[in-house]
Order: sequence, then C-alpha cells, then structure tokens
Amino acid sequence: PSATPSATPSDMPSATPSVTPSSMPSTTPSMSPTSVPSVTPSMDPSSTPSDTPSVIPSSTPSDFPSSTPSSAPTSCDAFVSSYVCSDVDECALYDFFVGLNGCDWSLSTNWFMSANVCTWYGISCDSNDEVYQINLSDNGLVGTIPTSIGDLYSLERVDLQINSISGIIPTEIGDLPDMELLNLQYNSFRNNIDSTTGVITDSFCDIDIIAVDCEDPVFVSCPTACNCICGNIIPSTTPTEIVTMDPTGLVSASPTAEPTFSSDSPSSAPTCDSFVDESYCDTFNLKTTCRALLDMYVEMGGCSWSDFAASSGRRLQTQGTAVWFTGETTANGLDGFCDWGGITCENGDCDEGCDVIKIDLSFNNLRGSIPASLGSMYRLEELVLSNNFIRGTIPSTIGNLRDLVVLLLDQNEITGTVPAAVEALNIPTFITDCETQVNCTSCSDCGTEGPPTADPSGVPSTTPSDTPS
Repeated sequence: PSATPSATPSDMPSATPSVTPSSMPSTTPSMSPTSVPSVTPSMDPSSTPSDTPSVIPSSTPSDFPSSTPSSAPTSCDAFVSSYVCSDVDECALYDFFVGLNGCDWSLSTNWFMSANVCTWYGISCDSNDEVYQINLSDNGLVGTIPTSIGDLYSLERVDLQINSISGIIPTEIGDLPDMELLNLQYNSFRNNIDSTTGVITDSFCDIDIIAVDCEDPVFVSCPTACNCICGNIIPSTTPTEIVTMDPTGLVSASPTAEPTFSSDSPSSAPTCDSFVDESYCDTFNLKTTCRALLDMYVEMGGCSWSDFAASSGRRLQTQGTAVWFTGETTANGLDGFCDWGGITCENGDCDEGCDVIKIDLSFNNLRGSIPASLGSMYRLEELVLSNNFIRGTIPSTIGNLRDLVVLLLDQNEITGTVPAAVEALNIPTFITDCETQVNCTSCSDCGTEGPPTADPSGVPSTTPSDTPS
C-alpha cells in the first residue's frame, strides 16, 4: 500500500486504519498501531506528491501554518510580539498587556483585534475617545504594572483588585492629574517585601480613593496623608449560589454556601431562584459596582423582594424602569444599574463612571446578611435598608465608605457590635436597633427592635421611594 500513496488512502489500512476497522485483519490495527508498516506515506515524503498533503490524516490543511507563519501566528505570544501599536494610548495599553501576561487573562476580548481601544475589554473612554478607566479586577493579571501607564494622561480610575500583581507600584500613576480611584487590593505585592516594592508615595495623595493591602502585616506602605483604604484578606465566595467564569470574583459577607434566612419563620424562605451569573457584569464600565449589587441580590434573597422581585427565576418584574439585571451600558457610558429599583447614580445620568451614591431598599423583604462587597462602592453616600429581615452583623468593609452620610439599618434582625472602622466614620445619620440588639457608640438614633413583622406577608407595601432619605 505504501507504494501507491496517491490512491484512495481511505481504502488503505495503513493510511487510515481507524476509518474501516471492519475490513482489517484480526490484528485490529486501530487497537495496535504498531502493526502499521514502518514505512508510511507520512514517513516517506519523497514518495508523496506535493499535491497530496492529505496523506496526513487531517481534513484541514490550514491546521499547518508553518507554510505561512506571518499570516497565521501559532500563539498569542507570537501575535503580540509582532504587533505594532499606533498611538500613545494604544502603546501604553500594549505595554500593560505584555507586562501583566495578557495572553493568560480570563478575558481579553477585542484586545489588538480592534483598532479602537475603547472597545477592548476592561477599557472605558471619555467623549474624546481617550482612556479614562481600566477595570480588570479579578481577571488573572500576573506580573508588574509598566511605568508607561503614566502615558494614559486622561486616566481617572484604575481597578485591578483580586489579581496577582507584584513589583513596584509606578509613581507615574500618582502624577496623573485626573486620577480619583486606585484599587490594588488583594494582589501579590506581599511577595516583594523590600523597600522598593509595594510602596505608595506622597505623590499619590492627591488621588481621592486609594485601596491597597496595607493592614497588619503590612504589604504595601502607605503614607498617613494618603488616607489609604486597607484590606489584606482575600474575599470568600458563595460557590453554590454564584456560578462564575472565575470563582474568586465575588466578595461574600459569609463563607457559607447559601444565604441565611430566618429560621423561626420557615415559610419566609424563598422558593424562587436568586442566581445571577457574574459574567452578566462583564459589559459594564464599573464591573466592581455591578458585582457588589449582584452579591446583594443573591445573598439577600433578591427573588423574594417585595419590589423588583423575580418573576421566573432569572429575570425580574418591571416596575417603571426599575429593573434589576436588565439593560445595557449606553454609548455615553451610563451603566444599566443606574436604572435599577432603589439605585441612584451621581448626576442623574453620569456620562463617565456612573457611581452609585444611594441604595434605598427599605420595606422590601430583604433577608440574609449584608455582603462585604458593598464596601467596594466607594462613592456611596446613603445606604437605606431599614424595615427588613436582615440578619448577621454589620461588615467592617462598610468602613471603606468614607462619603457615607446616611446609614439606616434599623428594624431588622442585625446583632453584634458595630465595627470600629464603621464607628470611625462618624456618620451623621446612623440608625440601628441599638437599644437591645446592636452595640453602637456613634449611632445618631436607635430604631425599634427587630423587623417590622414576624410574618413576611405583613411586610408593608411602602416602596423605597416613600421612605425618607
């Protein structure tokens, strides 16, 4: 058979024995490939005409790019190494991609595939098509931040939390004139403890919010004047409730596998499904904010809320435009969650950033516990969750919310002591059930003990908009 490779190879046992095993002798070549003659067409290129490469068992000759290596790179690294950037922003992002091992990121949609960097995953641009935000939190970044990040002159926000970034934090970030948020928490600066790595210098202090791993034991040095938000504990997850592409993406207030509901009123436990896949947030500008709201919905029984509750397991009923987990980011950068029920964003429509400044879900049958990830919503000014069935304690991460002026948690089942970080905020309007259930020294008032009723069917129908702010 090897003497006639140009014949129909599919009929020849030696060429493709797996195709017609029934015609083969009892030696069953498909099970004993060693019985194939040692001189096969693929082993004897001199006997194989140049116009019959199909003797190699493959129907897709294009799988062999060696003949045209310039047009068919064999790997991401090869492609990136041959890529030529065309302007300052693109070149800075190219360095960023290379320095942080971009080929192994969880998501890198459109990077180098589109000439418009504003369409690249995790990149947001302003009305002048200049990069103002990099949000690649929890995306598998490994390596060091290049100094050329300072060439992104319009940069305002950098959120790279929950990755494995190490090395030096470039001082060029502190020199950017419009920087207002730098989040580098939960990274690997701890692996570099010499004096030249993991250092926030005085030049960073003009940035409004700096979040780094600077708690004891100190991994990142931060001057007192910079007033950094510190946190060193990698957040836990809720694996059975949240199915994600990368399970470290969501911060949970509780390491338990599912939300906690009132045990003394079993009929109150929802029978609906509060599941929301984290990948829903991938298209948002402020992915961290979207994920925090997702945590809130999942961990606080969102499908059983009085308003904005689930109608069929995954999608929610509409009340005006107040729909959770529907809508998309608009062309001007407005994230969809600004239209969700009980959510208020800055400036009403906020062309860039779309920070949430108020959450009002009072009288709404919230259960479970407050997720720690709410502490990542650094611009939040008002959190109104009174008259619900919330249990557990107040998470210490609420102490990260330095703009908070209203915190209403009264008439719930919250217990314990208010964390020192929250007490230190001296929130002007801070109400808990502090007469008997909560130990609080900075509360402005104590609400009525416990939730509004023992039976969820008696939860007042008042909507959040009816509750005083």
